[in-house]
This record gives sequence, structure tokens and C-alpha cells, in this order.
Amino acid sequence: MHKQKVRKNRSFCIAMRANINGAVKGAQDESGSVESALVLIPLLILFLVTMQIGVAINFRNIDRTFAQSEASERAISGQFTSADRVMDLNPFGTFNSLGILITRRVSSIPIVIPFIGSVINRGHRSEVTGIAVVEALS
Repeated sequence: MHKQKVRKNRSFCIAMRANINGAVKGAQDESGSVESALVLIPLLILFLVTMQIGVAINFRNIDRTFAQSEASERAISGQFTSADRVMDLNPFGTFNSLGILITRRVSSIPIVIPFIGSVINRGHRSEVTGIAVVEALS
């Protein structure tokens, strides 16, 4: 009975030693490094392009919020800049004259990928407009 225990322990040790040797041999083998590089480079480019699109959309939304805020503020105060457009309206022939104030905001977008600016025709900028109703133009 004692011999069976020794054989089982010996066979277990031999099996563990074979697994450890196989793991060390597999760690030293670099056959998969080229394939991983071929996958990682396009994956990195895809990640950066996706990040650039997200940054551009986020900055455009922030600029749109600021442009709308400026349009509302200028429509209430009545202080217009030279870049603003005011269109006069006279709805239904009433005595009240209404106007529509259109503001334009242009700002630059940060670039995550350096070479993407030459691909985009518009460059690194965001153009948005803000629209507000001016109630008393007289």
C-alpha cells in the first residue's frame, strides 16, 4: 500500500514537472508576437479615430450650447455685434415687430491624431449657429 502512494506521488510530480516545463517553453516561444503586432496597430488606429470623432462631437455640442446662450443673451439685452444677423418679421400685420437673431461661433477642435487635419477639408474648426427671437426691435 505504501508503494502505491509513492507511485501516485511520483507520477503527480512528473506530471507537474512536465506542465511547468511546457509553460516555460511556451513563454520562451515568440511565434505569436508578429500576429499580435499586426492586430494591435490597426486596433490602435481605430481607437484613435474613434476618440477623435468623440472629441469633435463633444466640442461641437459645447460650442452649440455657448452659441445659443450668446444668442439668447444678446436678444434679451439688445446689444448686437457686427457679426450678428437680425432678420425682421412682421407676423400677421400686427404692430409688434419681431426679429430673429442669428449668431455664428467658430472655434478650433483639438486633434488627437496629427495627420488627420490634412484629410479633413474644413480643418480643425467647428462652426455652429445660435438662433433667438428678438421681441422689441423698435
